[in-house]
Amino acid sequence: MDGRTAILEEAKAHYKQFLSTCRDLGIANQPEQPAEGTAASQNPGHSRMQKLERFKQQRAMQQEIDEIEARLARDSADDEDMEEVEREYAVKLIELKVHQVQDDLSLLDSELDMARQMDEMRKSAVQQQDSRAPSTEWRLDPHSYAQINPQTGRAARPTFNDRGQPMQPFVLTNKRQQIKDNVFRPGWALPTMSVDEYLEQERERGNIISGGGKEPDPKPEIDDNDYEALDAEVMKQREWDDFTDNNPRGAGNRGGNRG
Repeated sequence: MDGRTAILEEAKAHYKQFLSTCRDLGIANQPEQPAEGTAASQNPGHSRMQKLERFKQQRAMQQEIDEIEARLARDSADDEDMEEVEREYAVKLIELKVHQVQDDLSLLDSELDMARQMDEMRKSAVQQQDSRAPSTEWRLDPHSYAQINPQTGRAARPTFNDRGQPMQPFVLTNKRQQIKDNVFRPGWALPTMSVDEYLEQERERGNIISGGGKEPDPKPEIDDNDYEALDAEVMKQREWDDFTDNNPRGAGNRGGNRG
């Protein structure tokens, strides 16, 4: 049974249990429903008039319940017995719920019929699909009957037909040694060439640039006794520090980062 059908069946059982309990206790008068298959139940006009009549009754019950709620809210204990008012309120509320449950049961029956029909349609579709599918349980190699060509992505010509007869030549191979070798192999892809071979291959493809221009001469070191050169180097560093203080990084960008 489908999940939706089970939920509807359980809801219907709870509704009927509620109506049966109210009927046994005699605390609510349940509206009469026409029997199934009668002319009254199959007449749309009669059903519509019944729905209108139940709607008017439910509206009148709701008005009475609202009036009793107002009396209870005023707490007029000196004028009347509050227990009797509370009992009347409970009875009216149960009567209203009985009418609402009757309306819900009719909708629930319609939905339950549709759910059962959908279940039957699913079962019949599955049975037809199973009956059409050829059985391959008795065959030694069921994968040979539906091979896919990796180059074209389409179904290749099967090795055997539906009766088990070979349709094309095939070779029986022993994969025991291949399976044994794969047991202790690492779980990652092993390298296919060394680093030197890879660099040589990239050099042949022209992806590595060699050579270049003349390297710049190294900066000469300042003699500790050359005070003029030392002062000039200090002044150069101070000027650079002043420049970086006055021009922080990103100050020339318009609307960019300024930090």
